[in-house]
Amino acid sequence: SEDAPHLADGGDVAVTTDNVVVLFANYIQSPADPATPEAETVGGGEAWILRDGQAVVGSWARPFAPAPYVLSDADGQPVDLEPGRTWVMLVRVGQAVQISDVEAESLLALPVGESDGE
Repeated sequence: SEDAPHLADGGDVAVTTDNVVVLFANYIQSPADPATPEAETVGGGEAWILRDGQAVVGSWARPFAPAPYVLSDADGQPVDLEPGRTWVMLVRVGQAVQISDVEAESLLALPVGESDGE
């Protein structure tokens, strides 16, 4: 059914997460495969941190590859994640848009696979 939860392999547990972290990164040509883009994950950029039903727009920083990401809010204060599962999305800079609550509610009301034509 279209409104049924997405289930994990085996079909008895719903797929969920505690945090979603969207990191905006530049992409370069991969040294391993020239046809494949590779996200630059050292440095910093904009971040969207989604947890507890809230979205925090801030930034990410990572000084070198083995270092953990540091997430900060717009005022530069650290943003902690909820303990548990975290999904990280590496989005190409300029490839995402924010929508209003009204637009989100409208999209969520549509059957899966349909759009409102805009």
